Amino acid sequence: EVLAIGDAVTMCKPGDRVLSFSRHATHVKADGGRMALPVPLDADPREMVFARMAGVSMSALRSSSVHPGDTVLVIGMGLVGNFAAQIFQIAGADVMVADLSELRLEKARACRLDRAVNSGQDDLTEAVMEWTDGEGARIVVEAIGISEVIAEATLLTREHGEIILLGSPRAHGVFDATPMLLHLHLKAIRMISAYEWSWPQHPTHRARDITANYRLLIDWIATGRLRTSPLLTHLASPADCQTIYEGLTSKREEYLSAVFDWSKLP
Repeated sequence: EVLAIGDAVTMCKPGDRVLSFSRHATHVKADGGRMALPVPLDADPREMVFARMAGVSMSALRSSSVHPGDTVLVIGMGLVGNFAAQIFQIAGADVMVADLSELRLEKARACRLDRAVNSGQDDLTEAVMEWTDGEGARIVVEAIGISEVIAEATLLTREHGEIILLGSPRAHGVFDATPMLLHLHLKAIRMISAYEWSWPQHPTHRARDITANYRLLIDWIATGRLRTSPLLTHLASPADCQTIYEGLTSKREEYLSAVFDWSKLP
């Protein structure tokens, strides 16, 4: 809740509930590096906090050249991939999603992502080619950050299409990159970074900005266009953070997301 306004806080007024990049604290000075945007007072805070992860996903849409009716494949149904798929669907794309986890695919379907493939059980290439009449998806989003998966995803992209790196590949990988590179070259495919922080935080004349993304996402969540409630698997006290961390990192079929309720602290 905003208690006072300094010169740097021009987007809010006293009494507003806000979404902010600020750390957890009883009081925070929201300056240029700590965005503070008002959210509807009647919105469920357990849903609105998901805007932060959806903001990462929004960069995939902003980085693409998607048009209504385009086929978009999103690989990886964690929060970032799920929100990316929902956002592309809101933009009018025909979306397919893929993951190895039945929990994540179940949650995707609950978010109206009906064309969902378990790529550990079914042949993803076959599913994509059947869906796209053998052409491949116009846009493929890799939302995991695994180099080998990026290489495989590229081969599912059609001629003059786009492969978008939403996940951030950090781990060492050893594999033959030539099929991927040859496909990129012969099919005139663009490989695009969707790194969120490459976008300006505030408006410019040359690019969309992060603040505008979050204004839009707040509205979409508040009005139900972007679904978040099916994705919450654990509501916990911050005192349970270690248990939550271990669950999120090692129990993929039980944990998808957690929201900390600070009122649960003793």
